[in-house]
Amino acid sequence: MPSKGISMITVENLRVKLGGSEVLKGVDAAFRGKHVVLGPNGSGKTTLFRTIAGLVPYEGRIEIDGHPLGRLKGAVGVLATNIAEVYQLAPVKALELLNLFSDLSDADPVRALALLEELGVGEELLAKRRLWELSAGTRKAFTTA
Repeated sequence: MPSKGISMITVENLRVKLGGSEVLKGVDAAFRGKHVVLGPNGSGKTTLFRTIAGLVPYEGRIEIDGHPLGRLKGAVGVLATNIAEVYQLAPVKALELLNLFSDLSDADPVRALALLEELGVGEELLAKRRLWELSAGTRKAFTTA
């Protein structure tokens, strides 16, 4: 039984393909508490963490405190180390990403986009621009929706 407050992450036979290439091949690991993952550039460190966060399709098994990753939607989150990474996203993509970590149904992003339309922020604008390109008011409308 995991101790309270410190999650156990278990990865077994993890395989990830990106762009037709297998970038993680049969990875096995267990993490509890503070860990450091070291490796050269391109070795798959970021892919590993994105996969554990539920952002990348994979084969194999990922468990957090004994629960399969797929059952934890809404309980796993990612904190970008550099907010500039988030601001590079198109708002529509940011909305899709946020929905991955919520208990919202797939219809909720549609409702959010409809609300943005009512606020005068069209989906076309949100699809063509990055968050950093939007005015402060438009960003507020987006985050409120």
